[in-house]
Parts: sequence; structure tokens; C-alpha cells
Amino acid sequence: MVDGTQNNLSGMSLEHGVASICMGLGFNADARRMLDPSIGLAPHGTKTNLSVWVYPCDLFPHGLGIDASSYNESGSAYQKVPYKIINAGGWKCPGLVILDGDGRGIGPMRRFAVEFVKEYPKCVGVFRLDEFKAWLADAKSAGKPITGQGVAEIQQTLLLGV
Repeated sequence: MVDGTQNNLSGMSLEHGVASICMGLGFNADARRMLDPSIGLAPHGTKTNLSVWVYPCDLFPHGLGIDASSYNESGSAYQKVPYKIINAGGWKCPGLVILDGDGRGIGPMRRFAVEFVKEYPKCVGVFRLDEFKAWLADAKSAGKPITGQGVAEIQQTLLLGV
């Protein structure tokens, strides 16, 4: 069994890895940042922490909020994933969820998440880390702004590898 300290370190490592991917592609990004309350609150009305914040730019005119979690064993992830999607789906900027790790059950959980995310159009997708990197590079090369509006049109390109 993986202890809590190791899980926290895995999560922080994933968050910094996501921020590095964003910065490597030329985006201004911060890991572990509080979301500005004017952009969004948690579903229960409190401030929310982001794994990564991509500052507003041509591709993301309203910014991009990212909630990244590493699951290296089965368990509470099943309870947390719907909340993460509802949370990201309520922001005034597009948001996405990255689920990574090798925990037992991550595949079925991701398939559920991909279907569940369709109910929350501001949440533009659920990715593994490798999918996110490919999606972000493709989105940058396409150059079409992603605002969280009309997300249904791009769902098919976002939800890869399910």
C-alpha cells in the first residue's frame, strides 16, 4: 500500500510536471495556485486551489484551470473524480482534469469521467498526462481560442485514448 506522504509527493510531482509542460510550450503557468474567486469558487462556495493555472493568452483568453491528480492505488479516487469535474465545470474559464497514475481501476474510472464530463461544458476534458501534452501541443498549433464555449464541438478531439 502507498502511504499518504508518497501519494502527496506523487501529486505535487504531477502538478509541477503539468506546469512544466505548459511552460515548455510557451505558456505562462503557475503550479499550486489559488483560483481567483472572481473566476470561480468550489461547488460549496469556498475558494478553490488549482493544480496549475495557465494565465490568459491568445489560446486561452480567460485562462485555463487544471486539476491534476495522481492515483497510484484504487480507493477514494472514485469519490473524488465527479467532484473534480463539477468543480472545473463551474469556473468562468475553461477547466480540465488530469487523472494519472497506475492505480487499479484507473481505466474504468477514466471512461466514467469522460462520459460524466459531458454534463459540464466548461470542463473541456479528462486526460492522462501524455494525452494532455499531445492535446495542448495540437491546440497551440491549431491556434483556435478555447474559451469553454462550444465545447461540444471539440469534445471528440479532447477525449483521446479512452
